[in-house]
Amino acid sequence: MSFRNRRFAAGVGIICLGIVLTAGSLVAQRDTHWADLQVDPEWTEFRTFITDRDMGIDNEHWQAFEQAYPGKWLTQWDTRNGVPHVILGPGIDTGKTNMTEFEANNIAYDMIAEHGELFRLGGFDFEPETSFAGRLWHVDMYLVHDAVPFEEHTRFALRINNENGKIAAIKAYDIPISVEDSVPTTTPQNAIDRVMASLHDRLNTELTPSEPVLNYLVDPYGNARLVWRFEVRNDDKTDPFGKEYFVHARTGSTVYKINELIHYDYSGSVSAQVLLLGPFDGSSSATLEDARVTITAGGSGSQFTDGAGLFNFVGGTGNRTIRSQLDGRWSNVNNQAGGDLQQSLTAGPGNNFPFNHTGTSELILAQQTAFYWVTDTHNWSSPIMGNNGLEFELPTNVNINSSCNAFWDGSSVNFYQSGGGCPNTATSDIVLHECGHGVDAGRGGILNGGLSEGF
Repeated sequence: MSFRNRRFAAGVGIICLGIVLTAGSLVAQRDTHWADLQVDPEWTEFRTFITDRDMGIDNEHWQAFEQAYPGKWLTQWDTRNGVPHVILGPGIDTGKTNMTEFEANNIAYDMIAEHGELFRLGGFDFEPETSFAGRLWHVDMYLVHDAVPFEEHTRFALRINNENGKIAAIKAYDIPISVEDSVPTTTPQNAIDRVMASLHDRLNTELTPSEPVLNYLVDPYGNARLVWRFEVRNDDKTDPFGKEYFVHARTGSTVYKINELIHYDYSGSVSAQVLLLGPFDGSSSATLEDARVTITAGGSGSQFTDGAGLFNFVGGTGNRTIRSQLDGRWSNVNNQAGGDLQQSLTAGPGNNFPFNHTGTSELILAQQTAFYWVTDTHNWSSPIMGNNGLEFELPTNVNINSSCNAFWDGSSVNFYQSGGGCPNTATSDIVLHECGHGVDAGRGGILNGGLSEGF
């Protein structure tokens, strides 16, 4: 279901959790027209804006938010515009469970109406895009001004837990502090001519521009610029060219951004044998979410697998070597009985990297199982609680040379080898139990040891 052009009065805003996806570049190095186009040099700093935790102290709109929703909130503020970039905490009870898409969208609009001034979004229209994954409704709101849409990166979102009806996360990204007039003073052809004139090193190939459309693009300083947005491509499969351009529609001289469209992918998956049930029930293959994979040869970079255990590096040529290790977003496994588990594979672009940690010996299975359950604990509890107290890469120490115990030490979870009639303690129930101590400590402190054991 989609809502179109619901306008709110000045001072009305929305909160959201924005996600940015950037295409990697892989166009032949002979393309020199970046310099010819004189692209805004500050653009490279755009994604590295500064946030501050304490900007909301004297903000009357933030004080109103805290009055409406009492609790301990974790915030980061965008210093360019004085808007909360992220809000996490105890969650906001909407009073609805098992909601429909229509209800999830209306919750976002209610947040706009009640706390819009905090987010500086008065006078905008919104184009919602709503999806459901796991237990969460993902409500992403895209800005529109005078019928001109903003580039997709400028958006707002709520993450709403469908089971308990709480807003689990709120985020705002690239809220403009000013918006240019929506009437262009240059023609679409002016923008095309500006770009095509710079492509003097591509004279031997037929380049075809798409029809330019108007967009707003928030520049590095927080100003919404009116731009002509279009692509230029060729059909040469041996020397492909494809770029997307954002040319200022008010002057026709500044190119604010170029996206690379031609790229190659290096993708794969990560799975492992883990103890999904008890220590004596045998292992099963499971995908590993939020596991780190790193390019170690033929390029650079690292990323974490998604909910299906998949990863994808965009851009590059030739062979790459990629390493899979149990050092993830929420768990860093440290094997106390030897080296940490890892695998490396080498392949070319377009080939698959199928990492499968298949070891079933005790010392290997403990590493795989501990990583799986620490990550699962975080990803189950964090959307419900907003902040589960373990929002960091938790040191996960396994195969300690002792037996019949496990413990939380204030900053890590720790599991023993088998012995004394006990199995290796890196099993599902024990990992969950020790992470529970971490949640107790992180959400107010372990005030009573006996109660913490019960929790």
